[in-house]
Order: sequence, then structure tokens, then C-alpha cells
Amino acid sequence: MAMRIHTKESSRANRCALAMLVVSLVLPGLALSAGAADAEDRALAIVTIDPDTTFQTITSWEATAWMAQDSSSNFANYSADVLDMAVEELGLTRLRLEVRAGIENPEDYWTQYQTGVVNYTFWRSHRYTTTNDDADPDHIEWSGFQFSELDNTVEKVVLPFMARVRAAGGEPLINLNYVAFTSQNGAGTEYIHDNFDEYAEMMLATFIHLDGNYSLVPNYVEVLLEPDNVAQWNGYTIGNAIVATQARLAAHGYNPGFIAPSNTNMGGAITYFDQLATVSGAVEALSELSYHRYGGVTDANLGAIDARRVSYGLNTSMLEHMGSGYEDLHDDLTLANCSSWAQYTLAGPGPGDNGGVYFLIDETDPSDPVVSMAWRTKFLRQYFAFVRPGAVRIGAGSDDANIEPLAFINPGGKFAVVLKSNGAGTYSVRGLPAGTYGLTYTTSSSYAVDLPDVTIGLGGAVSGSI
Repeated sequence: MAMRIHTKESSRANRCALAMLVVSLVLPGLALSAGAADAEDRALAIVTIDPDTTFQTITSWEATAWMAQDSSSNFANYSADVLDMAVEELGLTRLRLEVRAGIENPEDYWTQYQTGVVNYTFWRSHRYTTTNDDADPDHIEWSGFQFSELDNTVEKVVLPFMARVRAAGGEPLINLNYVAFTSQNGAGTEYIHDNFDEYAEMMLATFIHLDGNYSLVPNYVEVLLEPDNVAQWNGYTIGNAIVATQARLAAHGYNPGFIAPSNTNMGGAITYFDQLATVSGAVEALSELSYHRYGGVTDANLGAIDARRVSYGLNTSMLEHMGSGYEDLHDDLTLANCSSWAQYTLAGPGPGDNGGVYFLIDETDPSDPVVSMAWRTKFLRQYFAFVRPGAVRIGAGSDDANIEPLAFINPGGKFAVVLKSNGAGTYSVRGLPAGTYGLTYTTSSSYAVDLPDVTIGLGGAVSGSI
């Protein structure tokens, strides 16, 4: 269940802080009531908010910019609904824009595949192959680069997403993520981007193309997706690529933050980070220490990632795991102190829900597709929608092990508190500013249900029954 509490406007609305409480549970059939905690057979859980203790600052909630834009003939009939819900209801603010290694190639294999010239097997065996544009990494031969797949995603997904975030008063962020699953490459094909000067040239060409054609300058470069799946790369390669690319982009007026190492395995991310940190200048250019959750998932590894965050002055981010829900998000926010978080892609065909998309698309009626939230998304929303970029996590504790609180102060002084509960009970949240609060909750059987407002004075508490 998820619930928000926010102060209502009054005659002093311009001076009144907005506060919000979000209670997140997976308890089918239970209801939550605001007011006095009076259940006779339940112990009262005391949740205490401590604004003087601060942790990480939230920067973004991310999705990969894929919603079947390259495979569904009905895309135009559902794209607006997906993007509206992603921004206005879920609260996403950052997209991962993938660029494949095969962008550096004289042949446009993606267009050949889309038009039926080659089949999927051929496309799959060539999409991460590279052919050097010329022998000089300091010179871009534009005929040696193919941007059709990238442009398709930018035009159909990225630009409309950015416009919606801006319309909602936010700042859209774009994470340009290089992808090179070279184990798919066919026999006799070539791969050159483990040469960090060639990698830097390819990245500069991509920036110039995006800027010149769309006035789009990525905010971040995620150096390589899942390098533990790419035999040619290790942490040292990543570090050298960061240094070379940062210098090359800066010389042309581009200054993105860098994200790495993005391993599938948490433990591997620690190893690769320690390797890249030995490369002079790499950590200084790094914005986020990133990881995925497909292996090595332990509290000890999350703690080790957080320790490096503190030692090197970095943000941390969990940027992919199909199947992750609010439980994983809660751990990543508390144990690794993540500033950014992503499950995976924006949307995909339903009805199956494997936790890899935020939204499901039902194309039973191609002329009128139905877009719905995946079930995990309903709970993730209670964090994403109410904990906004710029929010600072603050201290929050509970005397009941079944209720795990998180608390944030949003930009402008708005409060957000998340209670993750493992069972029924009553609670009292203390330390919130005086005001009138609205509450919203979500359970596995009820979504975004508003409860009656609660007014508290100075030193008062917001209480309820779960």
C-alpha cells in the first residue's frame, strides 16, 4: 500500500510548507484509515522524522527509451498515453538513450532490417560490429556513421518525453548509454571501440549529430552497458575511455557527467570501479557509480558501493533490473544511498508482466490500444511521483521492525515520508511541520486511494491504521 500526506492551502498558503506521507505496502484487501490510532489489538508504531540528519540527494527516476517504437505498427495510437502516464502520473524525469556500437559503420544495417532487406539473424549478428570510419581517430568521416536507429528513438520517444517533463515544470535528463554486446557479432566481423581514442571519436560524433539535428545535448554518458558481458572491456578500459572522451567532448564545449561501471553483478561493479579508479582523471569525471541487480545482490555489496560513494564524493545509481519493485528500491535508497534508480524500459506489449516495463500495452484492438501500469509500477509511483529531483533524504526511524520509514525534503521544503510495512498495525508519524495533510495509499488491490485530510499542530503527529 502507498499513501501520501500533503498540507492543504490556506490563507497563508504562500508561506505554508507542503508535506507528504507515502505508506507503501503489499497487503491485499487491507484498508488504511487516517486519524487516531485506536486499534485495540495492535501496538502503536512510532515513526520519528529527523530533518537534521541528511543523506543523498535524489537526481532522477529513469527508464530506457523503448516502447516498441521500432516494432509496433500501432505505435502512434498509444505513444502519447504512455508518455503522459510516465511523466504526469509516475514521475519519470530521465531517459536512457542507447547507442549501439554498430553506429560506426558504412552500412545502415538497422534500416536494412526494418525494410526487410536483411533478416533478424543478420541484424543481430551485425548491430554491435564496427568498421572504422578512417584511420585517424581525430577526424570524423561522417559517411562512416549511421544514426537512423538513434534518430528513430529520439524523434518518437526522447523529444516528446522531454517536452512533457518541461511542461510539468521539470528538467528532463538524457543518459546516452553505449551498448556493445560483442558476443553476438558474426564471424569475421570487427570491433574497435575498446581503443579508447576510437571510442571517444564515436561519442563525439554522436554528440555533434544530436546537437546539430535536435539541439539535444545528453546530460550523461553511461560508458558501457553491462561491461561484464563484453569480453574486450574491463574497469581499466572504462577508466581510459572516460578520460579520453571527457577531454574530447570538453574540447568541443560538451561537458556531460559520466556513469559507470553498470555491471550486471553488484560485486563486479565494485571490482570494475576499483579498476577504473586507478586511471588518473577517471573518477574526477565520474558522476555516478552505477550497478545492476542481476547478481551479487547482498547487503554487504550495497554497503561497499555506498562506502565508495562516500570516499570518492560520488552519487550511486541502480539502473536496471527486470523484476525489481519497491522492495529493491527501498534497499537501494537506504543501503547504497542511490540518487538515481531505474527498473528498465518505458513500455512493452502485455499482458505478460515480467517487471521489465513500467507500462503494459494491450493491442487487442489495434486502433485503440490500452495502456496500463504494470503492477510493480503502482508501488514505485509512491516513491517516484512524490520524491522529486533535488529531494534530500533525511533521518527517519521506527520502533517497530515491521515498519521501515524513509523521509525526504523536496525542493521548496515539501516533505515526503515512505513507510514500508510488513503487516497490519497502527502508526504515528512525528516530527512533521504543522499543517493540514492529505493521504493517499496503494495496496495490491487498491491504487492511489485518497483518504480524509489530517490537521496537526506544532509538535503533532499524523496517525493511521493499516
